Amino acid sequence: MLENISWLDFFLGLTGFLILYYLGFILWYYGKEVWGYLQFSKNSDVSSNEPKFTDEEYRFIFGEIHGFAEQIHLEILPKVSNSQEFLTEIEKLLAGFKYRSEPIFQKALVSHILESVAGKPWGISENALIEFLAGIKNNTD
Repeated sequence: MLENISWLDFFLGLTGFLILYYLGFILWYYGKEVWGYLQFSKNSDVSSNEPKFTDEEYRFIFGEIHGFAEQIHLEILPKVSNSQEFLTEIEKLLAGFKYRSEPIFQKALVSHILESVAGKPWGISENALIEFLAGIKNNTD
């Protein structure tokens, strides 16, 4: 039986086996990453790459966020003495801002607010602030 196998057949079989072996090893080692990539590409939507807002809208909204940051720094911080008063004033300020739940704007708001209270001993954390912003009701609700 072994007399009917040529060296070419032997090397082709060995090459096929090694390819399957290393492919299996790579899939075993990088399986989670490969599976995640396959799931992402299957679930990805071409329309999800389109921006939600135009450049003008981004400029306007980030201008509003900058205005909020100035109001926090110049008007709210001088008149509050603890974190509860501060958060109440922030709630009043942001109640009409409908974009506060958008992740990019939320990060900017949180960053500005945390920067404003950096020297205060109030212990406001980023996660708590994100949850607080998500819980603010709109003026129109």
